[in-house]
Amino acid sequence: MGLLALWPQRGVAQAAPDLATLNRVVTDEVAVPAYRQLAARMSDLSESTTALCAAPDEAKLIASWSAFAAALEAWQGAQVFSFGPI
Repeated sequence: MGLLALWPQRGVAQAAPDLATLNRVVTDEVAVPAYRQLAARMSDLSESTTALCAAPDEAKLIASWSAFAAALEAWQGAQVFSFGPI
């Protein structure tokens, strides 16, 4: 079930929301993927900065900047949940 399937439709009678389903869908389809993306981007950032520190050069610096930007974007997507390691 997609998250949009839980969105109320105009002119359609709605049953009481199934909060357990809503929580499961938000967790499985939004929060967990966001945290997985954050973990992957942070790993990329760690690898790129380790390489930069080991043998600094312009290409590694640019790669680290890119990895930082990707990690920041992933963090912004995950920090809204306000639980876990954030």
